Amino acid sequence: MNSDLISIVALVISGIALFLEIRREQSLFIGKVDVTIALENPQDGEFTHDEQLVFRITNIGKTPRIIHRPFIEVDKGADGKKFEMSFEFNTNNEFPKQLERGQLEEVWIESYFIYNRLKRMNSSKAKRFRGVVVDTFGKKYYSKPLLVEPFMNTD
Repeated sequence: MNSDLISIVALVISGIALFLEIRREQSLFIGKVDVTIALENPQDGEFTHDEQLVFRITNIGKTPRIIHRPFIEVDKGADGKKFEMSFEFNTNNEFPKQLERGQLEEVWIESYFIYNRLKRMNSSKAKRFRGVVVDTFGKKYYSKPLLVEPFMNTD
């Protein structure tokens, strides 16, 4: 009877240890990347197209993440569907880029590039856009949206 109880306890402990090891291994593939976008350098509160749209990308996960070049997703194009805009940013950063745990990466673009692209694409239906980063696993990370209107109201 004692040997049966010891066997059952050993089996339960082995099961728990196996479960915890599997969870630890799975957590290595769970990525968390924080993406924020913001307009910086406004002139007296007026939108002048001299601002920069800054992407701040931070690896808040437990393991390194390799990310591809950030881009902008606009909610509606001329055809009413979402569309993506990619740009060359004003940094010397090469993509894809590995972000270590806790590492912050900043890239930026002058706002007039976004303005020109939105005008050229006749995006009058667009209300918002957001920054997007994709990792090498294909997982997309999104920023909170910014309004398109300030970009379109100034010529």
